[in-house]
Formats: sequence, C-alpha cells, structure tokens
Amino acid sequence: MVELVKTHFSGDVRLEPMTDARYREWTEQTITGFADQQIASGVMNPTAVHAYAEEQFDLLMPQGLLTDHQHVWSAFDDAAEDEVGYLWLGLRPRDDRLPGLQAYVYDVAVRPELRGRGYGRAIMRAGQERAAELGASAIRLNVFGHNAAARGLYESLDYDTVATLMHKDLP
Repeated sequence: MVELVKTHFSGDVRLEPMTDARYREWTEQTITGFADQQIASGVMNPTAVHAYAEEQFDLLMPQGLLTDHQHVWSAFDDAAEDEVGYLWLGLRPRDDRLPGLQAYVYDVAVRPELRGRGYGRAIMRAGQERAAELGASAIRLNVFGHNAAARGLYESLDYDTVATLMHKDLP
C-alpha cells in the first residue's frame, strides 16, 4: 500500500466508478455507518437500527451499481493510487417546485486515518462538478446534528441550512 503524505491535502481527487469488488465491501460500510449515525443521534433503538439501515439501503440501491440515477464513486488522490474515500450521489427531481434535477449526497467518507487533511472538501467539490455534469441544478444532503465536523465542512462549502429537526427526551 502506498503511504500517503500526512500533511494537509490541497490538491484534487479523481472520482472513478466504484468496482464491483469494492462495492461489496462498501455496502456493509455504508449500512453500518448509517446505522451508527442513527444510534449516535438517538433517533433509533440500537436493536432495530441495522435492519432498518439495510432496508433503506435496499430501497435506494435495488440493482446495486446498476441502479438508475444512483452514482457511487471511489475517490483517489491524484498523487497516489490508493482510495482516499468515496461518494454516493443520487439524482432526483427537485422537490422545491423548481424544474430540473437535484443531486442528493447519500454518503461521503474519507478513510479514518486521512481525515482532517482536506480530502473531504476535495471529494465534495469533485462531487459537485459531477452532479452538474449529470444535469443537477442543486445538491442537497442531510447531516446529523451531533456531527460537528461534517456540518463545518458543508458550511465552509456554502451549503445552507434549510431545516433543523430538534429533539428532547422527556422524563
């Protein structure tokens, strides 16, 4: 495995369609990651969350990588051959009474040992370019309230908060 430079990354990443072999591994990663976010946010019972995450994934990706309007890419640092992260975008009609398509970020991640170096920003920028190339006129995503690092990244990329769901447990 190529050792990546352990400093701040300020270059570009390239997005390549995820391979079938990587997709099988990624499927479990993304389902588990979604389940973990549900648990961390407190919205789901830990005993039921994995089945729920699998169900939601199957609804979105019924034909795997061949599912229409779903795009899953591996992200590579242009200076290295190893995957630094991934991005999953779906295309759907805009839901804000405007014509056209919007892209929706279902999952984006950077390898844990590479976080905090700028790869997330580079992946999101590359994804924005791909979304525009695919005909999207907007891009949306959901971020859980406890995920301050992700919220900070999206805000720094000029994403606007359009809704906030708040919760309080009662005695």
